[in-house]
Amino acid sequence: MYTCMSCFCYVYTRCVLREGPNALFWRALGESATPCNTNDFGYGESSSGAHTVDARPTEDDPRDAILVQYPVTNCPGARGCLVAGQDVRVFEFGQKYTKRNPKFVCGASRLGSVTQPCIVYSFGSYDEISFEVGLHEAAPHCEVHVFDIDQVPDIESQRRYNFSSHPFGIDVVRTSTSQVLSDIMRDLGHSHVTVLKLDIEGTEERILPSLRRAGFSSYGIDQLLVEFHSIRGLDRGMKLLSPYFQMVFGRKEDRCKSCTEVAFVRRT
Repeated sequence: MYTCMSCFCYVYTRCVLREGPNALFWRALGESATPCNTNDFGYGESSSGAHTVDARPTEDDPRDAILVQYPVTNCPGARGCLVAGQDVRVFEFGQKYTKRNPKFVCGASRLGSVTQPCIVYSFGSYDEISFEVGLHEAAPHCEVHVFDIDQVPDIESQRRYNFSSHPFGIDVVRTSTSQVLSDIMRDLGHSHVTVLKLDIEGTEERILPSLRRAGFSSYGIDQLLVEFHSIRGLDRGMKLLSPYFQMVFGRKEDRCKSCTEVAFVRRT
Protein backbone atom coordinates (compact mmCIF):
# COMPACT_ATOMS: atom_id res chain seq x y z
CA MET A 1 0.00 0.00 0.00
CA TYR A 2 1.22 3.46 -0.86
CA THR A 3 1.30 6.33 1.59
CA CYS A 4 2.36 9.87 0.79
CA MET A 5 4.18 10.51 4.05
CA SER A 6 1.76 12.62 6.10
CA CYS A 7 -1.44 11.57 4.37
CA PHE A 8 -3.22 8.53 3.03
CA CYS A 9 -4.78 9.03 -0.36
CA TYR A 10 -7.61 7.02 -1.84
CA VAL A 11 -6.63 6.45 -5.45
CA TYR A 12 -8.84 6.10 -8.49
CA THR A 13 -7.07 4.93 -11.64
CA ARG A 14 -8.09 2.43 -14.32
CA CYS A 15 -11.00 1.68 -12.05
CA VAL A 16 -13.24 -1.33 -12.11
CA LEU A 17 -16.63 -0.49 -10.65
CA ARG A 18 -18.25 -3.13 -8.48
CA GLU A 19 -21.50 -3.21 -6.61
CA GLY A 20 -20.98 -3.91 -2.92
CA PRO A 21 -23.40 -4.45 -0.06
CA ASN A 22 -22.79 -1.03 1.47
CA ALA A 23 -21.23 1.21 -1.15
CA LEU A 24 -19.72 1.35 -4.59
CA PHE A 25 -16.35 -0.36 -4.60
CA TRP A 26 -13.43 0.89 -6.67
CA ARG A 27 -10.25 -1.06 -7.23
CA ALA A 28 -7.20 0.92 -8.28
CA LEU A 29 -5.02 -1.26 -10.48
CA GLY A 30 -1.34 -1.02 -9.62
CA GLU A 31 0.14 -0.83 -13.11
CA SER A 32 -1.00 2.72 -13.68
CA ALA A 33 -0.11 3.98 -10.23
CA THR A 34 3.45 2.71 -10.02
CA PRO A 35 5.86 5.27 -8.56
CA CYS A 36 8.32 6.54 -11.17
CA ASN A 37 11.05 7.01 -8.58
CA THR A 38 11.64 4.05 -6.26
CA ASN A 39 15.30 4.34 -5.28
CA ASP A 40 15.55 7.82 -3.83
CA PHE A 41 16.68 7.91 -0.19
CA GLY A 42 14.35 5.11 0.95
CA TYR A 43 11.08 6.98 0.64
CA GLY A 44 9.18 3.79 1.27
CA GLU A 45 7.78 2.46 -1.99
CA SER A 46 8.25 -1.28 -2.29
CA SER A 47 11.22 -2.49 -4.28
CA SER A 48 8.85 -3.93 -6.87
CA GLY A 49 7.23 -0.56 -7.41
CA ALA A 50 3.80 -2.05 -6.67
CA HIS A 51 1.07 0.42 -5.85
CA THR A 52 -2.32 -1.20 -5.50
CA VAL A 53 -4.89 0.50 -3.31
CA ASP A 54 -8.40 -0.71 -2.54
CA ALA A 55 -10.72 2.02 -1.31
CA ARG A 56 -14.35 1.92 -0.25
CA PRO A 57 -15.94 5.30 -0.89
CA THR A 58 -17.89 6.54 2.09
CA GLU A 59 -21.54 7.40 1.70
CA ASP A 60 -21.07 10.83 3.25
CA ASP A 61 -18.10 11.95 1.13
CA PRO A 62 -19.40 14.06 -1.78
CA ARG A 63 -16.14 13.63 -3.66
CA ASP A 64 -17.07 10.00 -4.32
CA ALA A 65 -20.44 10.97 -5.73
CA ILE A 66 -18.70 13.33 -8.16
CA LEU A 67 -15.82 11.10 -9.26
CA VAL A 68 -18.00 8.06 -9.86
CA GLN A 69 -19.78 9.90 -12.68
CA TYR A 70 -16.68 10.04 -14.89
CA PRO A 71 -14.87 7.17 -16.64
CA VAL A 72 -11.17 6.66 -15.99
CA THR A 73 -9.14 5.85 -19.10
CA ASN A 74 -5.69 4.39 -19.59
CA CYS A 75 -2.77 6.62 -20.46
CA PRO A 76 -2.56 6.74 -24.26
CA GLY A 77 0.43 4.85 -25.61
CA ALA A 78 2.44 4.78 -22.39
CA ARG A 79 2.16 3.80 -18.76
CA GLY A 80 1.47 6.42 -16.15
CA CYS A 81 3.22 6.79 -12.82
CA LEU A 82 3.42 8.93 -9.73
CA VAL A 83 6.23 11.45 -10.13
CA ALA A 84 8.06 12.58 -7.02
CA GLY A 85 11.65 12.63 -5.82
CA GLN A 86 13.37 13.43 -2.56
CA ASP A 87 14.80 16.95 -2.28
CA VAL A 88 18.27 16.58 -0.73
CA ARG A 89 17.58 19.62 1.46
CA VAL A 90 15.72 17.23 3.78
CA PHE A 91 19.07 16.15 5.21
CA GLU A 92 19.99 19.69 6.20
CA PHE A 93 16.65 21.30 6.98
CA GLY A 94 14.45 18.35 7.93
CA GLN A 95 10.76 17.57 7.60
CA LYS A 96 9.82 20.66 5.59
CA TYR A 97 11.49 19.13 2.56
CA THR A 98 10.28 15.55 2.94
CA LYS A 99 8.84 14.24 -0.29
CA ARG A 100 5.07 14.29 0.09
CA ASN A 101 3.35 15.53 -3.05
CA PRO A 102 3.57 13.13 -6.01
CA LYS A 103 1.72 13.90 -9.23
CA PHE A 104 0.47 11.39 -11.77
CA VAL A 105 1.99 11.76 -15.25
CA CYS A 106 1.50 9.62 -18.35
CA GLY A 107 4.67 8.41 -20.06
CA ALA A 108 7.03 10.65 -18.09
CA SER A 109 10.20 9.37 -19.75
CA ARG A 110 8.72 9.92 -23.21
CA LEU A 111 7.13 13.34 -22.82
CA GLY A 112 7.42 15.64 -25.81
CA SER A 113 8.59 14.97 -29.35
CA VAL A 114 11.07 16.21 -31.91
CA THR A 115 8.62 18.81 -33.17
CA GLN A 116 7.19 19.66 -29.73
CA PRO A 117 9.82 19.45 -26.98
CA CYS A 118 8.65 18.70 -23.45
CA ILE A 119 7.54 21.86 -21.62
CA VAL A 120 6.23 21.64 -18.04
CA TYR A 121 4.56 24.50 -16.16
CA SER A 122 4.16 23.88 -12.43
CA PHE A 123 1.97 26.48 -10.72
CA GLY A 124 2.01 26.38 -6.93
CA SER A 125 4.83 24.82 -4.92
CA TYR A 126 5.62 27.00 -1.91
CA ASP A 127 9.17 25.64 -2.20
CA GLU A 128 7.94 22.02 -1.97
CA ILE A 129 9.55 20.62 -5.10
CA SER A 130 9.19 16.84 -4.81
CA PHE A 131 7.32 16.81 -8.14
CA GLU A 132 10.06 18.79 -9.87
CA VAL A 133 12.76 16.59 -8.34
CA GLY A 134 10.90 13.55 -9.63
CA LEU A 135 10.64 15.08 -13.10
CA HIS A 136 14.38 15.67 -13.10
CA GLU A 137 14.86 11.94 -12.49
CA ALA A 138 12.07 10.57 -14.71
CA ALA A 139 12.13 13.15 -17.53
CA PRO A 140 15.47 15.01 -17.52
CA HIS A 141 14.88 16.16 -21.08
CA CYS A 142 11.93 18.37 -20.06
CA GLU A 143 12.12 22.14 -19.71
CA VAL A 144 10.47 22.80 -16.35
CA HIS A 145 9.17 26.12 -15.01
CA VAL A 146 7.95 26.60 -11.43
CA PHE A 147 5.66 29.51 -10.53
CA ASP A 148 4.74 30.63 -7.02
CA ILE A 149 3.57 33.90 -5.53
CA ASP A 150 4.80 33.30 -1.99
CA GLN A 151 8.03 31.32 -2.06
CA VAL A 152 10.17 30.04 -4.92
CA PRO A 153 12.99 27.49 -4.59
CA ASP A 154 16.52 28.77 -4.12
CA ILE A 155 19.02 29.11 -6.95
CA GLU A 156 21.02 26.08 -5.87
CA SER A 157 17.93 23.86 -6.04
CA GLN A 158 17.08 25.21 -9.47
CA ARG A 159 20.54 24.31 -10.71
CA ARG A 160 20.62 20.92 -9.00
CA TYR A 161 17.27 19.82 -10.46
CA ASN A 162 17.41 21.80 -13.69
CA PHE A 163 14.30 23.97 -13.54
CA SER A 164 13.53 27.69 -13.61
CA SER A 165 11.53 29.57 -10.97
CA HIS A 166 9.29 32.58 -11.42
CA PRO A 167 8.02 34.70 -8.47
CA PHE A 168 4.46 35.12 -9.74
CA GLY A 169 1.34 33.07 -10.17
CA ILE A 170 -1.43 32.55 -12.71
CA ASP A 171 -4.73 34.40 -12.86
CA VAL A 172 -7.38 35.56 -15.30
CA VAL A 173 -5.90 39.08 -15.53
CA ARG A 174 -2.41 40.45 -15.07
CA THR A 175 -1.79 41.79 -11.57
CA SER A 176 1.25 42.75 -9.52
CA THR A 177 1.66 39.12 -8.45
CA SER A 178 0.14 37.09 -11.32
CA GLN A 179 0.01 36.82 -15.08
CA VAL A 180 -2.31 35.16 -17.59
CA LEU A 181 -1.17 31.93 -19.19
CA SER A 182 -1.03 33.27 -22.74
CA ASP A 183 1.30 36.08 -21.69
CA ILE A 184 3.52 33.67 -19.77
CA MET A 185 3.83 31.40 -22.78
CA ARG A 186 4.57 34.32 -25.07
CA ASP A 187 7.24 35.73 -22.77
CA LEU A 188 8.91 32.32 -22.42
CA GLY A 189 8.68 31.64 -26.15
CA HIS A 190 6.40 28.60 -25.92
CA SER A 191 3.59 27.60 -28.27
CA HIS A 192 2.46 24.58 -26.24
CA VAL A 193 2.56 23.14 -22.71
CA THR A 194 3.14 19.41 -22.44
CA VAL A 195 2.16 19.21 -18.76
CA LEU A 196 0.30 21.94 -16.90
CA LYS A 197 0.14 21.46 -13.12
CA LEU A 198 -2.23 23.63 -11.06
CA ASP A 199 -1.97 23.43 -7.27
CA ILE A 200 -3.08 26.97 -6.58
CA GLU A 201 -5.22 26.86 -3.45
CA GLY A 202 -8.63 27.42 -4.99
CA THR A 203 -7.70 29.79 -7.80
CA GLU A 204 -8.31 26.91 -10.21
CA GLU A 205 -12.03 27.69 -9.89
CA ARG A 206 -11.61 30.85 -11.95
CA ILE A 207 -8.56 29.79 -14.02
CA LEU A 208 -10.16 26.77 -15.68
CA PRO A 209 -13.24 28.64 -17.00
CA SER A 210 -10.91 31.33 -18.33
CA LEU A 211 -8.78 28.77 -20.17
CA ARG A 212 -11.89 27.18 -21.67
CA ARG A 213 -13.18 30.54 -22.91
CA ALA A 214 -9.86 31.17 -24.62
CA GLY A 215 -9.88 27.61 -26.00
CA PHE A 216 -7.82 24.83 -24.47
CA SER A 217 -6.43 23.97 -27.90
CA SER A 218 -4.81 27.38 -28.17
CA TYR A 219 -2.47 26.45 -25.32
CA GLY A 220 -1.55 23.03 -26.68
CA ILE A 221 -1.97 21.36 -23.27
CA ASP A 222 -1.38 17.59 -23.46
CA GLN A 223 -1.72 16.72 -19.77
CA LEU A 224 -3.47 18.70 -17.06
CA LEU A 225 -2.85 18.00 -13.36
CA VAL A 226 -5.26 19.80 -11.04
CA GLU A 227 -5.70 19.80 -7.29
CA PHE A 228 -9.24 20.90 -6.57
CA HIS A 229 -9.57 22.54 -3.16
CA SER A 230 -13.33 22.47 -2.70
CA ILE A 231 -16.25 20.16 -3.42
CA ARG A 232 -17.85 22.82 -5.58
CA GLY A 233 -14.61 23.29 -7.49
CA LEU A 234 -14.30 19.56 -8.14
CA ASP A 235 -17.89 19.31 -9.37
CA ARG A 236 -17.64 22.34 -11.64
CA GLY A 237 -14.16 21.46 -12.80
CA MET A 238 -15.04 17.90 -13.83
CA LYS A 239 -18.09 19.12 -15.76
CA LEU A 240 -16.08 21.85 -17.45
CA LEU A 241 -13.08 19.70 -18.39
CA SER A 242 -14.71 16.42 -19.40
CA PRO A 243 -15.55 17.50 -22.99
CA TYR A 244 -11.90 18.39 -23.59
CA PHE A 245 -9.90 16.04 -21.36
CA GLN A 246 -10.14 12.45 -20.08
CA MET A 247 -9.42 11.49 -16.49
CA VAL A 248 -6.53 9.05 -16.07
CA PHE A 249 -6.03 9.33 -12.32
CA GLY A 250 -7.71 10.72 -9.23
CA ARG A 251 -7.22 10.63 -5.49
CA LYS A 252 -8.94 11.99 -2.43
CA GLU A 253 -6.74 13.46 0.28
CA ASP A 254 -7.55 12.83 3.90
CA ARG A 255 -5.33 15.68 5.12
CA CYS A 256 -7.78 18.00 3.34
CA LYS A 257 -11.34 16.70 3.39
CA SER A 258 -12.38 18.87 0.47
CA CYS A 259 -9.26 18.35 -1.71
CA THR A 260 -9.02 16.04 -4.69
CA GLU A 261 -6.20 15.60 -7.20
CA VAL A 262 -7.13 14.65 -10.74
CA ALA A 263 -4.90 14.03 -13.76
CA PHE A 264 -6.24 14.45 -17.29
CA VAL A 265 -5.04 13.86 -20.83
CA ARG A 266 -6.25 15.81 -23.82
CA ARG A 267 -8.99 14.19 -25.90
CA THR A 268 -7.91 13.45 -29.44
